Amino acid sequence: EAGAAGEAGAAGEAGAPAQAVPERALALTNLAVAFGPMEGAASAMTTALFIFMPINPAVIGGKPNDPLKSLVLWCITFVFEVIIPECVIGYVSQRASQDGRYGNVVTALKANFASKPQNQLALGFITIAATAYALRQLVYNLCPTPHEDDGTGLSSFSACCSEDTDPPCDPY
Repeated sequence: EAGAAGEAGAAGEAGAPAQAVPERALALTNLAVAFGPMEGAASAMTTALFIFMPINPAVIGGKPNDPLKSLVLWCITFVFEVIIPECVIGYVSQRASQDGRYGNVVTALKANFASKPQNQLALGFITIAATAYALRQLVYNLCPTPHEDDGTGLSSFSACCSEDTDPPCDPY
């Protein structure tokens, strides 16, 4: 008994938690913490593309999407894909913590992201590069649609005409 109590006291003095968290749980926690800012940034970049470029990928030869529609969809996306999941994950983690310590999510955020600019830069670079590549591919696969009045100038980037579309349309 005395040996076990001494070992527990030494572990407590060293600052180690009473119950160790497996490494895979910490890796998943860090991944969950990283996904919030990544999804928020990717969502904002996609919304900016739809607001600043005349784009309508759903309609062949369609008019550009209304910027207000893009903003409303972005708000809905941001709430349901960033705010609610991040808050729920943080709240559940905090409730599961013991002895007044920070939960795993808050600890991961403070230890690995808030205090380490190199992690913030790496996360930002990866997010911006991957999102920019995906948006480039999106625009590359769309077709320019001329104005309906005189056929000159750009109306929008929209779904392309092809032989596979139903009904078939005349390519511009």
